[in-house]
Amino acid sequence: MFYNIKIFCSVLIILFLSGCSFSPLYESNSLSNFIFVEPKKSNKDLYNIYANLERLFFTNVKSKEKYLVSLSLERRYDDIDVREDEKVTRMGVSNKVIFYIKNIEKDEIVFTGESIVSTAFNRIAEPYSNEVAKRDSEDRLSYSAAQDIRNQIVLFNKEKNNR
Repeated sequence: MFYNIKIFCSVLIILFLSGCSFSPLYESNSLSNFIFVEPKKSNKDLYNIYANLERLFFTNVKSKEKYLVSLSLERRYDDIDVREDEKVTRMGVSNKVIFYIKNIEKDEIVFTGESIVSTAFNRIAEPYSNEVAKRDSEDRLSYSAAQDIRNQIVLFNKEKNNR
């Protein structure tokens, strides 16, 4: 008896989910229409975001690129926890990446987006440890910003293709 109810519920769930018109967000060709403007390597922070985006947008399928994506970065450091003796024990880092999607054929900006990510790290009396923690935080921020930008670009592309 219990076995029959379990099968019935499973079949009912499968039928319900198949009728929801689910379509995957990341299709095999959803990222092949975009090309990124490579920033100067002297701007390490922006170049790190660009490199992460290039890795996230790797596709085996090559198609004609329709859109050009350019990036700009604003980074800010904040003292979060300051002791009475004015020693900073925790520092915050935030990235604000503004990106522009430009239609190559029409030569017009079709979308402007931004990604704001932040993190914090502990500061101790060791300068080397502080530098390692700072770089690790910056690397994690770059990857998080790249993932957020990728998601926004894929949603933009999905919306353009559904029109």
